[in-house]
Amino acid sequence: MFQHPSTAVIDFGSSSIKSGIGGDDLPASIIAKKSTKIQRIRSKFLSLNLEDIDGDLKFPIERGGQISNFNDLEAMLQFIISNELKDYLVELTSPIMIVYNSVTTVKRNRVKIAEMLFEKLQSPIICLVDRSLSSLLAIGRTTGLVLKSGDGLTQSAPFCDGQLISQYCYKLEFGGRDLTEYMGKLIHDDLGFTIDKASGIEHHFKEIKEKLCEISMDYPLENQRIDICKKVYQVGDQTITLGLEQFKCPEILFRPSLINKPEQPSIHELILKSVNNLEPIFKRDCLDNMILSGGNTLIPNFSERLVQELNSSQSSDYKYKFRVISPPEREYSSWIGGSILSCLHHVDNISIKKSEFEEIGESIVHRKHL
Repeated sequence: MFQHPSTAVIDFGSSSIKSGIGGDDLPASIIAKKSTKIQRIRSKFLSLNLEDIDGDLKFPIERGGQISNFNDLEAMLQFIISNELKDYLVELTSPIMIVYNSVTTVKRNRVKIAEMLFEKLQSPIICLVDRSLSSLLAIGRTTGLVLKSGDGLTQSAPFCDGQLISQYCYKLEFGGRDLTEYMGKLIHDDLGFTIDKASGIEHHFKEIKEKLCEISMDYPLENQRIDICKKVYQVGDQTITLGLEQFKCPEILFRPSLINKPEQPSIHELILKSVNNLEPIFKRDCLDNMILSGGNTLIPNFSERLVQELNSSQSSDYKYKFRVISPPEREYSSWIGGSILSCLHHVDNISIKKSEFEEIGESIVHRKHL
């Protein structure tokens, strides 16, 4: 049923919506929220071109994956199907797979997504898949623990045979946008730059974070060094030079106290909270298959520092051995997993046909989703 000549796979993120055709290696289009604008990043054939999208489109996904406005979501999906994917879809009324955050999506909104896909987009068959599970499927696993850290949310999610162990899934509304904000604060407070509309510097915080930051394996030592290798970023005629700031910005992932949030768990504490509560029968498989996903995990030294912190945070009586897997395309893992799933035969078991939805009602949406 779902093995269709062209299936639209659409991944809902809080800072971007990735879309493409099932079976492809990478999304054909990425629509990103940048400041007050919405921009298109075309990634087909790895050609990345950034351009503003004209019109009244508003980005419909909030921090954590919550849908802020269903009218805006409908307009965005119509735009994606009619514009971004029109050259790749055999039919505009093709099957649609939605990759979304099931943990933060209330049941009623899940039904509203299904109604929209069937009634407004006229899709004959749909499939709803959790983003963390999809990241696991992207590397051929159905059991493991996924640490997904994106723009607005960081989440530790254990799975067993494709089922989320929801009682031990923990999340923080903390992610890349918080690092970007902190980078701005460091540039203002530590480096003394004036942040205003005239300077235009605030539009570069995200790129500075992504291009210049790295995670230190020994932050207290970096804090004492006087010979830190400086990194430079040019904004017009202004030069921003980062010393300790290149390490200090991402350090808040491991030391929330740097931004006066001592009560907030660090990312390694979030993982240990999941692991320590797991039944022994599931624990070993999750420890052997700890998958990184999301843009934050691309910061240099992320996985190495994570393992170091996990090991040092355990009691000396018994220590787990963690095996962290860092897929090279992990920024796109949730979309890639959906693309792979759309081509597998057993996807029929979790797909919902329009006729089923009309006959059985919304209960089938809660029964047939991943």
